Amino acid sequence: MEAAVKEEISLEDEAVDKNIFRDCNKIAFYRRQKQWLSKKSTYQALLDSVTTDEDSTRFQIINEASK
Repeated sequence: MEAAVKEEISLEDEAVDKNIFRDCNKIAFYRRQKQWLSKKSTYQALLDSVTTDEDSTRFQIINEASK
């Protein structure tokens, strides 16, 4: 019985021209989201208000600035 010959497959990305794609820093939506996430949120979830159903979870949130 002959040993199975394993064919190596290259996973190099040389076939893709990366210049035609934009990265996250070049897309305004992602930049805004990153800026927003880096700021401290004024919203807080009230953990004692959490209720769960079979297909949902509900809780109340408050804005710390305006209560």
